[in-house]
Amino acid sequence: MTLQERMLDMLTSAYNRNPDGNIGKLMGIFANGLERVDSTLRNIRDWRNLETAKGRVLDRIGTNYGVARAGLDDETYRLMIVTKMLATYSGGDPDTLIHAAAALLGIDSTAVELVEGVAAVSLVVDEPEVPTAFFDRQDAICDMLKQTAAAGIALTLELRRPIYQRLAIGMILQDIETLTIRQVN
Repeated sequence: MTLQERMLDMLTSAYNRNPDGNIGKLMGIFANGLERVDSTLRNIRDWRNLETAKGRVLDRIGTNYGVARAGLDDETYRLMIVTKMLATYSGGDPDTLIHAAAALLGIDSTAVELVEGVAAVSLVVDEPEVPTAFFDRQDAICDMLKQTAAAGIALTLELRRPIYQRLAIGMILQDIETLTIRQVN
């Protein structure tokens, strides 16, 4: 049901509810204007969404959080803004570090493992999980991750690459033992 039809249904029976009548045409003009305003407001809301913002709108969002663009492309700049938001609204707790790393790497948070040490924290991720786009901007992402850690805590991002090798040791009589060697960190 269109807005014009809903408006005409709300009229009392004393009025002509025909869409082709004068009141129907007037309601049609009014409904058309309201639909255009609603469509424009939806577009503005979508443009202001951090996930879809581009160009100057993204610059404005970054300025609100105190993040300078410094010639970065939209994707990297968006990541910087997200990191700044996480750093601003968090106390550097382990969950925030895991979610920040997952957001910056573009992976699921379950793929990030947090290993705590003395005044140091390591975020460990299996390298096959990391998208190749990370390697183009790894320095910027690592700098952004450091901002989310609490003051005085060293933060490292480790990419773990599983290496499995098989070693066969045999005798002349087909007596074979198989030993699996795996890299130990």
